[in-house]
Amino acid sequence: MNKQIYFLLILIGLLIGCRKEEINPPPVISLIEPYTNKHYNVFDTVFYKASAQDQNGVEYISASIVNDFLSVVTTTNTQQFNTLSAQVESYLVLDDIHLTSGTYYLMITASDGNNVTRSYTKISIIEEPLVLKNILIFSEQSSSQTEVYSLDSNLFVSKFTYPQGFQSAAINSYNQQIHILGTQGSMSTFTTDDYTEEWYINQINNPLQSFYGQVDVIDNTTFVSFGSGYIKGYDKFGVVRKSFNTQGIQYQPSIFYKWNYYLIAFEKAIGNQDNRIDVFYYGAGGKKISFYVDFDVVQFFYYREDKIMMWGNKNGKAKLYELSLLYNFIDEIKTLPLEQLFSAIQVEENIFLAAIGNDIYHFNSNTNSLNIYSAGVHADLLKFEELNSVFFIVNQNTLTVKAYPQNIELLTTTHNQPIKAIEFLYNK
Repeated sequence: MNKQIYFLLILIGLLIGCRKEEINPPPVISLIEPYTNKHYNVFDTVFYKASAQDQNGVEYISASIVNDFLSVVTTTNTQQFNTLSAQVESYLVLDDIHLTSGTYYLMITASDGNNVTRSYTKISIIEEPLVLKNILIFSEQSSSQTEVYSLDSNLFVSKFTYPQGFQSAAINSYNQQIHILGTQGSMSTFTTDDYTEEWYINQINNPLQSFYGQVDVIDNTTFVSFGSGYIKGYDKFGVVRKSFNTQGIQYQPSIFYKWNYYLIAFEKAIGNQDNRIDVFYYGAGGKKISFYVDFDVVQFFYYREDKIMMWGNKNGKAKLYELSLLYNFIDEIKTLPLEQLFSAIQVEENIFLAAIGNDIYHFNSNTNSLNIYSAGVHADLLKFEELNSVFFIVNQNTLTVKAYPQNIELLTTTHNQPIKAIEFLYNK
Protein backbone atom coordinates (compact mmCIF):
# COMPACT_ATOMS: atom_id res chain seq x y z
CA MET A 1 0.00 0.00 0.00
CA ASN A 2 1.53 3.33 -1.05
CA LYS A 3 1.70 6.29 1.29
CA GLN A 4 -1.01 8.34 -0.51
CA ILE A 5 -3.63 5.60 -0.12
CA TYR A 6 -2.59 5.07 3.53
CA PHE A 7 -3.07 8.73 4.45
CA LEU A 8 -6.34 8.85 2.49
CA LEU A 9 -7.73 5.99 4.56
CA ILE A 10 -6.70 7.77 7.77
CA LEU A 11 -8.42 10.97 6.59
CA ILE A 12 -11.61 9.07 5.74
CA GLY A 13 -11.58 7.45 9.20
CA LEU A 14 -11.23 10.82 10.87
CA LEU A 15 -14.07 12.28 8.83
CA ILE A 16 -16.32 9.33 9.64
CA GLY A 17 -15.45 9.68 13.33
CA CYS A 18 -16.26 13.37 13.28
CA ARG A 19 -19.54 12.68 11.47
CA LYS A 20 -20.48 10.11 14.12
CA GLU A 21 -19.82 12.63 16.87
CA GLU A 22 -22.05 15.12 15.11
CA ILE A 23 -24.78 12.47 14.80
CA ASN A 24 -24.63 11.53 18.48
CA PRO A 25 -23.24 14.42 20.56
CA PRO A 26 -23.24 14.16 24.38
CA PRO A 27 -25.88 15.85 26.55
CA VAL A 28 -25.56 19.54 27.34
CA ILE A 29 -25.93 20.47 31.01
CA SER A 30 -27.02 23.80 32.47
CA LEU A 31 -26.30 24.03 36.19
CA ILE A 32 -28.54 26.68 37.71
CA GLU A 33 -28.11 26.35 41.49
CA PRO A 34 -26.16 26.54 43.77
CA TYR A 35 -23.95 29.44 42.82
CA THR A 36 -20.17 29.00 42.83
CA ASN A 37 -18.35 29.11 46.20
CA LYS A 38 -21.50 28.89 48.30
CA HIS A 39 -20.77 27.91 51.92
CA TYR A 40 -22.41 25.08 53.85
CA ASN A 41 -22.03 23.47 57.27
CA VAL A 42 -21.97 19.74 57.87
CA PHE A 43 -25.60 18.52 58.24
CA ASP A 44 -26.87 21.30 55.95
CA THR A 45 -28.93 20.43 52.87
CA VAL A 46 -27.60 21.48 49.46
CA PHE A 47 -30.38 22.55 47.11
CA TYR A 48 -29.52 22.06 43.46
CA LYS A 49 -31.25 22.81 40.18
CA ALA A 50 -30.00 21.76 36.76
CA SER A 51 -31.22 20.86 33.27
CA ALA A 52 -29.92 18.74 30.41
CA GLN A 53 -30.70 18.49 26.69
CA ASP A 54 -29.82 15.84 24.16
CA GLN A 55 -31.10 15.40 20.61
CA ASN A 56 -31.47 11.65 21.14
CA GLY A 57 -33.04 11.97 24.59
CA VAL A 58 -31.84 12.30 28.18
CA GLU A 59 -31.76 8.94 29.94
CA TYR A 60 -30.85 10.11 33.46
CA ILE A 61 -29.50 13.01 35.52
CA SER A 62 -27.67 12.37 38.80
CA ALA A 63 -26.27 14.66 41.50
CA SER A 64 -23.66 14.13 44.21
CA ILE A 65 -21.02 15.99 46.22
CA VAL A 66 -17.39 15.09 45.48
CA ASN A 67 -14.03 16.12 46.93
CA ASP A 68 -10.86 17.25 45.15
CA PHE A 69 -10.15 13.64 44.17
CA LEU A 70 -13.68 13.33 42.69
CA SER A 71 -14.61 10.79 45.35
CA VAL A 72 -18.29 10.93 46.25
CA VAL A 73 -18.85 12.07 49.86
CA THR A 74 -22.68 12.03 49.94
CA THR A 75 -25.42 9.82 48.63
CA THR A 76 -26.11 10.15 44.90
CA ASN A 77 -29.54 11.24 43.67
CA THR A 78 -30.48 9.83 40.26
CA GLN A 79 -33.62 10.55 38.23
CA GLN A 80 -34.57 8.64 35.08
CA PHE A 81 -36.00 10.33 31.95
CA ASN A 82 -36.94 9.59 28.37
CA THR A 83 -37.22 13.09 26.95
CA LEU A 84 -35.15 15.41 24.78
CA SER A 85 -34.75 17.81 27.70
CA ALA A 86 -35.12 17.36 31.43
CA GLN A 87 -34.80 19.41 34.60
CA VAL A 88 -34.06 18.35 38.16
CA GLU A 89 -34.26 20.18 41.47
CA SER A 90 -33.75 18.43 44.77
CA TYR A 91 -31.55 18.26 47.88
CA LEU A 92 -28.38 16.50 49.00
CA VAL A 93 -27.78 16.18 52.75
CA LEU A 94 -24.27 16.68 54.13
CA ASP A 95 -24.86 13.95 56.70
CA ASP A 96 -21.27 12.71 57.19
CA ILE A 97 -19.99 14.11 60.49
CA HIS A 98 -16.41 13.29 59.43
CA LEU A 99 -16.39 15.75 56.51
CA THR A 100 -13.54 18.21 57.00
CA SER A 101 -13.54 21.90 56.12
CA GLY A 102 -12.50 22.67 52.56
CA THR A 103 -13.47 22.86 48.92
CA TYR A 104 -15.92 20.38 47.41
CA TYR A 105 -17.94 20.21 44.20
CA LEU A 106 -21.56 19.59 43.32
CA MET A 107 -21.33 17.17 40.37
CA ILE A 108 -24.21 16.87 37.93
CA THR A 109 -24.04 13.92 35.54
CA ALA A 110 -26.27 13.47 32.49
CA SER A 111 -26.40 10.56 30.04
CA ASP A 112 -28.22 9.75 26.81
CA GLY A 113 -27.47 6.07 27.15
CA ASN A 114 -24.23 6.23 25.15
CA ASN A 115 -22.54 9.46 26.17
CA VAL A 116 -22.01 10.97 29.62
CA THR A 117 -21.49 14.62 30.48
CA ARG A 118 -20.49 16.04 33.87
CA SER A 119 -20.69 19.59 35.15
CA TYR A 120 -19.26 20.92 38.42
CA THR A 121 -19.93 23.82 40.77
CA LYS A 122 -17.43 24.59 43.52
CA ILE A 123 -18.78 24.84 47.08
CA SER A 124 -17.23 25.16 50.54
CA ILE A 125 -18.06 22.96 53.52
CA ILE A 126 -17.35 23.89 57.14
CA GLU A 127 -16.76 20.87 59.38
CA GLU A 128 -18.68 19.99 62.52
CA PRO A 129 -16.78 21.19 65.63
CA LEU A 130 -15.24 18.56 67.88
CA VAL A 131 -17.31 18.11 71.05
CA LEU A 132 -16.66 16.08 74.19
CA LYS A 133 -19.77 13.91 74.62
CA ASN A 134 -18.92 11.77 77.61
CA ILE A 135 -16.26 10.80 80.13
CA LEU A 136 -16.24 7.08 80.91
CA ILE A 137 -14.74 5.61 84.08
CA PHE A 138 -13.71 1.95 84.24
CA SER A 139 -13.72 0.40 87.70
CA GLU A 140 -12.80 -3.18 88.53
CA GLN A 141 -15.31 -4.52 91.02
CA SER A 142 -13.69 -7.97 91.18
CA SER A 143 -11.45 -10.31 89.19
CA SER A 144 -14.51 -11.21 87.11
CA GLN A 145 -16.41 -7.93 86.88
CA THR A 146 -15.71 -4.44 85.52
CA GLU A 147 -18.18 -1.59 85.92
CA VAL A 148 -18.38 1.24 83.40
CA TYR A 149 -19.57 4.64 84.62
CA SER A 150 -20.22 8.02 83.10
CA LEU A 151 -18.85 11.02 84.98
CA ASP A 152 -21.73 13.47 85.30
CA SER A 153 -20.62 16.55 87.24
CA ASN A 154 -19.34 14.94 90.44
CA LEU A 155 -21.48 11.80 90.14
CA PHE A 156 -20.61 8.36 88.81
CA VAL A 157 -23.56 7.14 86.73
CA SER A 158 -23.52 3.38 86.07
CA LYS A 159 -23.78 2.45 82.38
CA PHE A 160 -23.07 -1.27 82.06
CA THR A 161 -21.17 -4.23 83.50
CA TYR A 162 -18.43 -6.16 81.72
CA PRO A 163 -18.14 -9.76 83.04
CA GLN A 164 -14.34 -9.91 83.25
CA GLY A 165 -11.57 -8.37 85.25
CA PHE A 166 -10.12 -5.20 83.74
CA GLN A 167 -6.96 -5.08 81.63
CA SER A 168 -7.33 -2.11 79.25
CA ALA A 169 -9.95 0.09 77.56
CA ALA A 170 -10.18 2.46 74.62
CA ILE A 171 -12.85 4.53 72.88
CA ASN A 172 -12.99 4.84 69.11
CA SER A 173 -14.87 8.12 68.69
CA TYR A 174 -14.71 7.89 64.89
CA ASN A 175 -16.68 4.64 64.98
CA GLN A 176 -18.54 5.49 68.22
CA GLN A 177 -17.40 2.29 69.89
CA ILE A 178 -16.09 1.27 73.33
CA HIS A 179 -13.49 -1.49 73.58
CA ILE A 180 -12.69 -3.38 76.78
CA LEU A 181 -9.85 -5.89 77.06
CA GLY A 182 -10.45 -8.33 79.90
CA THR A 183 -8.12 -10.42 82.00
CA GLN A 184 -9.78 -13.66 80.92
CA GLY A 185 -8.59 -13.61 77.33
CA SER A 186 -11.11 -11.67 75.23
CA MET A 187 -11.98 -8.16 74.07
CA SER A 188 -15.53 -6.86 73.58
CA THR A 189 -16.77 -3.92 71.53
CA PHE A 190 -19.84 -1.94 72.61
CA THR A 191 -21.87 0.84 71.01
CA THR A 192 -21.69 4.26 72.64
CA ASP A 193 -25.42 4.96 72.41
CA ASP A 194 -27.03 1.99 74.17
CA TYR A 195 -23.92 -0.02 75.20
CA THR A 196 -24.90 -3.19 73.36
CA GLU A 197 -22.12 -5.57 72.39
CA GLU A 198 -21.35 -5.43 68.65
CA TRP A 199 -18.50 -7.95 68.34
CA TYR A 200 -15.82 -9.62 70.40
CA ILE A 201 -12.50 -11.47 70.05
CA ASN A 202 -11.59 -14.60 71.96
CA GLN A 203 -8.26 -16.29 72.68
CA ILE A 204 -6.31 -13.08 73.10
CA ASN A 205 -4.50 -14.68 76.01
CA ASN A 206 -4.47 -17.83 78.07
CA PRO A 207 -6.45 -16.73 81.15
CA LEU A 208 -4.24 -18.91 83.37
CA GLN A 209 -1.16 -16.79 82.56
CA SER A 210 -0.25 -13.25 83.56
CA PHE A 211 -1.37 -10.84 80.84
CA TYR A 212 -0.03 -7.38 80.04
CA GLY A 213 -2.07 -6.52 76.94
CA GLN A 214 -3.37 -3.20 75.66
CA VAL A 215 -6.21 -1.98 73.45
CA ASP A 216 -5.83 1.38 71.74
CA VAL A 217 -7.06 3.34 68.72
CA ILE A 218 -4.65 4.35 65.95
CA ASP A 219 -5.77 5.95 62.66
CA ASN A 220 -9.42 5.14 63.49
CA THR A 221 -8.46 1.46 63.73
CA THR A 222 -8.72 -0.49 66.99
CA PHE A 223 -5.51 -2.33 67.91
CA VAL A 224 -5.18 -5.02 70.54
CA SER A 225 -2.15 -6.98 71.69
CA PHE A 226 -2.21 -10.76 72.05
CA GLY A 227 -0.40 -12.89 74.59
CA SER A 228 0.72 -15.07 71.67
CA GLY A 229 2.92 -12.25 70.37
CA TYR A 230 0.66 -10.39 67.92
CA ILE A 231 -0.70 -6.88 67.63
CA LYS A 232 -3.77 -6.78 65.40
CA GLY A 233 -5.79 -3.86 64.07
CA TYR A 234 -9.56 -4.19 63.55
CA ASP A 235 -12.08 -2.12 61.61
CA LYS A 236 -15.49 -1.16 63.02
CA PHE A 237 -16.93 -4.57 62.10
CA GLY A 238 -14.21 -6.62 63.83
CA VAL A 239 -12.34 -7.51 60.63
CA VAL A 240 -8.52 -7.67 60.87
CA ARG A 241 -6.90 -4.93 58.76
CA LYS A 242 -3.35 -4.96 60.14
CA SER A 243 -1.15 -7.49 61.92
CA PHE A 244 2.27 -7.32 63.55
CA ASN A 245 4.07 -10.46 64.75
CA THR A 246 6.71 -10.33 67.50
CA GLN A 247 7.85 -13.83 66.37
CA GLY A 248 8.04 -15.24 69.84
CA ILE A 249 5.35 -16.26 72.32
CA GLN A 250 7.79 -15.63 75.19
CA TYR A 251 7.20 -11.86 74.67
CA GLN A 252 3.83 -10.23 75.31
CA PRO A 253 3.35 -6.87 73.55
CA SER A 254 1.90 -4.70 76.31
CA ILE A 255 2.29 -1.09 75.11
CA PHE A 256 2.45 0.14 71.52
CA TYR A 257 2.70 3.51 69.82
CA LYS A 258 2.63 4.73 66.21
CA TRP A 259 4.88 7.44 64.94
CA ASN A 260 5.30 8.30 61.27
CA TYR A 261 5.96 5.05 59.37
CA TYR A 262 6.59 2.89 62.44
CA LEU A 263 4.78 1.01 65.18
CA ILE A 264 6.85 0.69 68.35
CA ALA A 265 5.95 -2.03 70.85
CA PHE A 266 7.20 -2.75 74.35
CA GLU A 267 7.06 -6.48 75.05
CA LYS A 268 7.04 -7.95 78.53
CA ALA A 269 9.25 -11.02 78.80
CA ILE A 270 7.69 -14.22 80.11
CA GLY A 271 10.44 -15.66 82.28
CA ASN A 272 13.81 -14.32 83.41
CA GLN A 273 15.10 -12.90 80.12
CA ASP A 274 15.21 -9.19 79.31
CA ASN A 275 12.17 -7.35 78.01
CA ARG A 276 12.12 -6.28 74.37
CA ILE A 277 11.23 -3.29 72.23
CA ASP A 278 10.26 -4.06 68.64
CA VAL A 279 10.04 -1.51 65.84
CA PHE A 280 7.71 -2.49 62.97
CA TYR A 281 7.07 -0.92 59.60
CA TYR A 282 3.52 0.30 60.00
CA GLY A 283 2.56 -0.07 56.34
CA ALA A 284 4.00 -3.49 55.56
CA GLY A 285 3.90 -4.98 59.08
CA GLY A 286 7.45 -6.37 58.98
CA LYS A 287 9.93 -5.91 61.80
CA LYS A 288 12.66 -3.28 61.45
CA ILE A 289 14.73 -3.98 64.57
CA SER A 290 14.55 -5.38 68.12
CA PHE A 291 16.13 -4.05 71.33
CA TYR A 292 16.55 -6.13 74.49
CA VAL A 293 16.14 -3.90 77.54
CA ASP A 294 16.34 -4.22 81.33
CA PHE A 295 13.49 -1.79 82.06
CA ASP A 296 9.70 -1.53 81.74
CA VAL A 297 8.06 1.07 79.50
CA VAL A 298 5.08 2.91 80.96
CA GLN A 299 4.40 5.26 78.05
CA PHE A 300 5.74 6.25 74.62
CA PHE A 301 5.71 9.79 73.20
CA TYR A 302 7.35 11.58 70.28
CA TYR A 303 10.54 13.33 71.40
CA ARG A 304 12.31 15.15 68.56
CA GLU A 305 13.58 14.47 65.02
CA ASP A 306 13.54 10.67 64.60
CA LYS A 307 13.44 9.94 68.33
CA ILE A 308 10.76 8.45 70.57
CA MET A 309 10.56 9.25 74.28
CA MET A 310 10.10 6.33 76.66
CA TRP A 311 8.96 6.87 80.25
CA GLY A 312 9.49 3.76 82.37
CA ASN A 313 10.98 2.06 85.41
CA LYS A 314 14.16 0.12 86.04
CA ASN A 315 14.28 -1.86 89.28
CA GLY A 316 11.28 0.13 90.49
CA LYS A 317 12.90 3.54 89.82
CA ALA A 318 11.77 6.08 87.21
CA LYS A 319 13.71 6.29 83.95
CA LEU A 320 13.46 8.46 80.83
CA TYR A 321 14.99 7.17 77.58
CA GLU A 322 15.10 8.10 73.92
CA LEU A 323 14.86 5.61 71.06
CA SER A 324 16.41 6.69 67.75
CA LEU A 325 14.60 5.17 64.78
CA LEU A 326 17.23 6.43 62.35
CA TYR A 327 20.42 5.31 64.09
CA ASN A 328 18.89 2.44 66.10
CA PHE A 329 20.06 3.23 69.62
CA ILE A 330 18.56 3.77 73.07
CA ASP A 331 19.99 6.39 75.41
CA GLU A 332 18.96 7.96 78.70
CA ILE A 333 17.59 11.49 78.34
CA LYS A 334 17.66 12.70 81.92
CA THR A 335 18.14 11.41 85.44
CA LEU A 336 14.80 11.25 87.26
CA PRO A 337 14.02 11.10 91.00
CA LEU A 338 14.79 7.69 92.47
CA GLU A 339 11.16 6.75 92.96
CA GLN A 340 8.64 4.79 90.94
CA LEU A 341 7.01 6.26 87.84
CA PHE A 342 3.26 5.57 87.77
CA SER A 343 1.97 7.53 84.80
CA ALA A 344 2.91 10.19 82.23
CA ILE A 345 0.86 12.44 79.93
CA GLN A 346 1.54 15.03 77.24
CA VAL A 347 -0.18 18.38 77.87
CA GLU A 348 1.49 20.56 75.23
CA GLU A 349 3.67 19.97 72.19
CA ASN A 350 6.84 19.73 74.27
CA ILE A 351 5.43 19.61 77.81
CA PHE A 352 4.75 16.48 79.85
CA LEU A 353 3.47 15.70 83.33
CA ALA A 354 4.78 12.62 85.13
CA ALA A 355 3.59 11.03 88.38
CA ILE A 356 6.76 9.95 90.20
CA GLY A 357 6.59 8.85 93.82
CA ASN A 358 4.21 11.20 95.62
CA ASP A 359 4.74 14.21 93.35
CA ILE A 360 3.73 15.28 89.85
CA TYR A 361 6.60 16.65 87.75
CA HIS A 362 6.64 19.02 84.79
CA PHE A 363 9.07 18.11 81.98
CA ASN A 364 10.02 20.35 79.04
CA SER A 365 11.48 18.24 76.23
CA ASN A 366 12.93 21.30 74.46
CA THR A 367 15.20 22.12 77.38
CA ASN A 368 15.14 18.73 79.13
CA SER A 369 14.21 20.56 82.33
CA LEU A 370 12.32 18.81 85.14
CA ASN A 371 10.46 20.60 87.93
CA ILE A 372 7.85 19.74 90.52
CA TYR A 373 4.38 20.74 89.29
CA SER A 374 2.26 19.43 92.20
CA ALA A 375 4.12 18.51 95.38
CA GLY A 376 2.72 15.84 97.66
CA VAL A 377 0.16 14.63 95.07
CA HIS A 378 0.21 10.90 94.39
CA ALA A 379 -1.27 9.65 91.10
CA ASP A 380 -1.72 6.05 90.05
CA LEU A 381 -3.03 7.40 86.75
CA LEU A 382 -2.88 10.70 84.87
CA LYS A 383 -5.14 11.51 81.91
CA PHE A 384 -5.30 14.72 79.84
CA GLU A 385 -8.36 16.03 77.98
CA GLU A 386 -6.97 18.58 75.55
CA LEU A 387 -10.23 20.00 74.18
CA ASN A 388 -11.04 21.58 77.56
CA SER A 389 -7.42 21.62 78.78
CA VAL A 390 -8.03 19.68 81.98
CA PHE A 391 -6.18 16.75 83.49
CA PHE A 392 -7.40 13.92 85.69
CA ILE A 393 -5.57 12.53 88.71
CA VAL A 394 -6.53 9.09 89.99
CA ASN A 395 -5.36 7.94 93.41
CA GLN A 396 -7.02 4.56 94.01
CA ASN A 397 -10.72 5.48 94.50
CA THR A 398 -10.28 9.26 94.39
CA LEU A 399 -10.59 11.28 91.20
CA THR A 400 -9.40 14.89 90.99
CA VAL A 401 -9.85 17.14 87.95
CA LYS A 402 -7.61 20.18 87.48
CA ALA A 403 -7.29 22.93 84.89
CA TYR A 404 -4.05 23.10 82.92
CA PRO A 405 -1.76 25.02 83.06
CA GLN A 406 -3.20 26.88 86.07
CA ASN A 407 -3.20 23.69 88.20
CA ILE A 408 -6.52 24.80 89.69
CA GLU A 409 -8.70 22.09 91.21
CA LEU A 410 -12.10 21.84 89.54
CA LEU A 411 -13.47 18.65 91.07
CA THR A 412 -12.65 15.95 93.59
CA THR A 413 -14.85 12.92 94.04
CA THR A 414 -14.51 9.46 95.52
CA HIS A 415 -15.72 6.21 93.97
CA ASN A 416 -16.64 3.01 95.80
CA GLN A 417 -14.02 0.95 93.93
CA PRO A 418 -10.53 1.61 92.52
CA ILE A 419 -10.56 3.47 89.21
CA LYS A 420 -8.62 1.63 86.51
CA ALA A 421 -9.03 3.85 83.43
CA ILE A 422 -10.57 7.06 82.09
CA GLU A 423 -11.53 7.42 78.44
CA PHE A 424 -13.09 10.31 76.50
CA LEU A 425 -15.89 10.03 73.95
CA TYR A 426 -16.10 12.74 71.29
CA ASN A 427 -18.76 13.32 68.67
CA LYS A 428 -16.51 12.18 65.81
